Amino acid sequence: MDANQYLQRLRTLQKQLADANVVYDRFGRADQLKQIEQIEAQIQAIPQALRDQVYCDEIRMELPAFVESYLLKRAARFIEGTADLKDALLRMVTTPDPLITTNLQLARVAKGLPALQQAGTLDEDLDIAIELAQSFDETRKVIGSYYVTFERFVREYLDDRERFRVAQGHLDEADDLRAALRQWQANIVEYRANFAAYDRVSSDPTIRLQVARRRVVSQVVVLQLLGAGSEHIENRMADIQGNWNAKQAP
Repeated sequence: MDANQYLQRLRTLQKQLADANVVYDRFGRADQLKQIEQIEAQIQAIPQALRDQVYCDEIRMELPAFVESYLLKRAARFIEGTADLKDALLRMVTTPDPLITTNLQLARVAKGLPALQQAGTLDEDLDIAIELAQSFDETRKVIGSYYVTFERFVREYLDDRERFRVAQGHLDEADDLRAALRQWQANIVEYRANFAAYDRVSSDPTIRLQVARRRVVSQVVVLQLLGAGSEHIENRMADIQGNWNAKQAP
């Protein structure tokens, strides 16, 4: 069997293994487990170099989406978008990044970076992935999902603001969200330096309001990175606030 036949055989076996695991997860029968073991044995019989090649190809295919997701996570935590992006990605070869480890799919791709390094292609692979990821072509097609999160954060802020007003009797910021947003954006440096302090769950109305502000601003940063204009975002906030106010009216 030549290399191409081995590669075709490997991909067929991998699909069979994935299907068999799905069936076993659902029914858990002994014969299904035996089938999984047989498929795994056939995969192990294929030369290691070819298995490594297929694994590296799979990781390369997923790298642009991986880098794109990482960029968005960095933006949501007010980490500079691209200044040290490649260095941060290279560090993942030896040191897990907390922004990645909490997501199983992203962690799986990050786990494959050492294989690309061993193959001697990691540097070039990352350059290509970064260039593709920064276009955000695919993400822009589903930007609506980011607006869903944005709208939820805005509504949560309005709820927490009302709780704060009840507790404190006043609110020292603009009532109009578009104006308030501009005030909050001036504090991005503070948010970046003290991110953990704005990520706590608390019953304190002051802390809850700080967390709610940070979440709104972080989502605005993400939407702007995806190409949404400031005026469009502010108008969206005004619409959400108008609907929220209407629901509060007696």
